[in-house]
Amino acid sequence: MGFLAPLYALAAAAIVGPIVFHLIRRQPKGQTPFSSLMFLQPSPPRLTRRSRLDNLLLLVLRVLAIVLIAVAFARPYLRRQSFLSAAVDSRQVALLIDTSASMRRPGVWQRATQVAHQVVEELGPQDQVALYVVDTRWKGVVPLDDRNPLAPQVAQAAVRSALETLQPTWQGTRLAEGLMATADALNAQSIVDAATEREIVLITDLHEEAGVEPLQGYPWPEGVRLDVRQVAPQQPGNARPTVVSASPSADGAAIRVRVETTVDCQRDAYTLTWAVDGSPVVGAETRLQVPAGQVRVVPMPARPPAANSVVLAGDAWDADNVAYHVLPQPVDTELWVVAPAASRREDDGGFFISQAPLSTPRIRRHVVRHSPSDLTAVDNAQVQVVVFEPDGVTVQHADALKAFARGGGTVLVHLAHPLADTSATETMLGRLLDAPNLTLGEGQVDEFALIGRVDYRHPVFQPFADPRYNDFSKIRIWNYRRCGAMGEHVHVVAALENGDPWILHRAIGRGHVWVLTAGWQPTGSTFALSSKFVPVLVGMLDPSGRSRRQTLTVAVGEEVVLSDWFSISQGTTRADAPAAPQIEVRHADGRPVGEEVIDSDAGRIAFSTPGLYTMEHQDQVQAIAVTIPPGESRVTPVDKAIFEQMGVRMGRVQSDQQRREQARQLQVAELEQKQKLWRWLILAGLLVLVAETALAGWLARRAAAEWPAGAS
Repeated sequence: MGFLAPLYALAAAAIVGPIVFHLIRRQPKGQTPFSSLMFLQPSPPRLTRRSRLDNLLLLVLRVLAIVLIAVAFARPYLRRQSFLSAAVDSRQVALLIDTSASMRRPGVWQRATQVAHQVVEELGPQDQVALYVVDTRWKGVVPLDDRNPLAPQVAQAAVRSALETLQPTWQGTRLAEGLMATADALNAQSIVDAATEREIVLITDLHEEAGVEPLQGYPWPEGVRLDVRQVAPQQPGNARPTVVSASPSADGAAIRVRVETTVDCQRDAYTLTWAVDGSPVVGAETRLQVPAGQVRVVPMPARPPAANSVVLAGDAWDADNVAYHVLPQPVDTELWVVAPAASRREDDGGFFISQAPLSTPRIRRHVVRHSPSDLTAVDNAQVQVVVFEPDGVTVQHADALKAFARGGGTVLVHLAHPLADTSATETMLGRLLDAPNLTLGEGQVDEFALIGRVDYRHPVFQPFADPRYNDFSKIRIWNYRRCGAMGEHVHVVAALENGDPWILHRAIGRGHVWVLTAGWQPTGSTFALSSKFVPVLVGMLDPSGRSRRQTLTVAVGEEVVLSDWFSISQGTTRADAPAAPQIEVRHADGRPVGEEVIDSDAGRIAFSTPGLYTMEHQDQVQAIAVTIPPGESRVTPVDKAIFEQMGVRMGRVQSDQQRREQARQLQVAELEQKQKLWRWLILAGLLVLVAETALAGWLARRAAAEWPAGAS
């Protein structure tokens, strides 16, 4: 026999009460006449060795009634052999481990692997398990495969083996992408077996930059449950230095460093020191106090010779305590201006380009005049931008300009004057923009036209999104060319108030093609005379803004566009297939690199490990610093309840022993519900109480009848 609620059986201990009452009860035999009792002291009943149990049958009935009722509330049932070992259904458990850089903090990865091993050890032999990892990318280490599934115990052994060699990376964190991909993988398995439980165990440090926001718009699968196992470091908090201003001056007096701390920091005293390849320079340091959750910007002392970084001391995690100060080697490039000669300077579009400050610390742009016939020799090795105004000669070079753009160049078509040959210009722009149905014509302007719409989401105009800077009403357009039927690939970045395009953009290969339908010189508009001219022009030359960086520092996983740093000739074999440039990457000490470099694409590379490297192309050498992604330094933990707020179904993944015990309890409850022994016990208890009441009444009447006889 067993009990569904065994604690209720403890109520049977109440039988002590009737037993004690029967021992201390003292009923005098008969009655004796006596005078006044005022001079006698009362004596309460007490147990003595001479105390004896009276009315044993009545006591037994009372004890039996208490025991029967207590056992009835304990919900007894008769055991069956088939219920001794409860079977449980199989389930699919996916381990999703965060392998981002923040998991490298002291104690975090060790705890994460311990939790993962514990989850696998607690699985049953019938449970299917899979292992996935996520940083900025989601990857299956031991994935679920419905075509060639592994046996459950084989999959568990494979996961244990993979956990022994698994290590965190230096990448950022995108937990939402990993969770959505894992949930989709598990949900796809429901097609094969809809009854199987599907659970995800996420092991992560879950900080504020973990990238969980995309889950808000994701419909979480109904049959998938998430269990978040949050791991913490040995010591909370983190601080990170960043060089916020740099100067090409040799003394480094203009160098300022920004130190940011998390809100859970337990330290506030730090030291910043100049270093050479990570080795601090004695005497070149500064001390500062940064309370938890705050930011301080401090000037550095004069930079010692060969110093290339600033090291922060006093932090709990030192992996992100190096702020590199690597100045780029400027690259010389040409900006070709191909336009008809103008008799007046104010009617010459090239004049205003030559006066604009277009060079950056990384790229020195030299404005060079060329004739249309030179377009056949345009080369990405020396030329970055071609600005031209179409005429009868330049329209013949549409294919050469398109190949130049595919190789990473920028082509800026300046429709500054009325078209001499509209049909030929339409053909040229149609081939250049992949818009064969493009039409051109002269725009209708009464007095002047104004800018009516600007796409502030475009990288060129994002700096103007602030209401303080987005006033384009002072630009007057005196005449312009109307474009139509441009196709879906051409983006109208800015338009006039009547809806006609003003600035068109088309990305081609690795380069860009821009079309301005009105001249910027005073005879066409007031654009060149406005404060917007230089920022917009620089933005069109480099929409990504990479060439405007003052230091060559990138984050792990961030693509480096080689043409931004080197004068590279693409040497095309086909019009749409630029050849990959030959770049040799080494460590700062000259050691060759291995897995530290990720070849992302032709003309682009990315790094997987932080450090100081050099890139060499022909006779050009450029140092590059690679740091941990900034989000991996903001490691303030957040509550895992954030997932419930985003509609994720949460739950705790139970061990196999817990599931079997739960299944046994369900079977026991079902068995007890069928037997319902408690009803019979209640009935028996009531019958015993009826008998006890009748017996007690009979004994009382008999005692009352005996008292007068004893008194006579």
